[in-house]
Amino acid sequence: MSSVKQITCISPLKKGLDVITTLRDIGIYTANRSTQKGTSINSKEAMEMEVLDVIVEEDRSEEIFELLYNELDIGKPHHGIIYQTSVKRSSEYKLPSEEELIKIQALAASDKK
Repeated sequence: MSSVKQITCISPLKKGLDVITTLRDIGIYTANRSTQKGTSINSKEAMEMEVLDVIVEEDRSEEIFELLYNELDIGKPHHGIIYQTSVKRSSEYKLPSEEELIKIQALAASDKK
């Protein structure tokens, strides 16, 4: 994989799964959503937050950063933070082509016999 960036968003629970679907629709398959507990300066009570990590090629990083910023309403008060970092090393992640998928399914079916 060429130079890549990791974009991390921390936001209140709400739109993570929808955003992952949007990313998939534009060819980004390297996203992970998790939930964690945290507090903010405005609240001492722990609340569940969504953490969304996305790995993208550097040439698409600004486009994806902006999409996430807008989709998650990060600019609104109490809607979280977003940041981007360089990734020193990564493995290429690529979904199989339709042809490769058919071969994999055929092999799996023959293994069951």
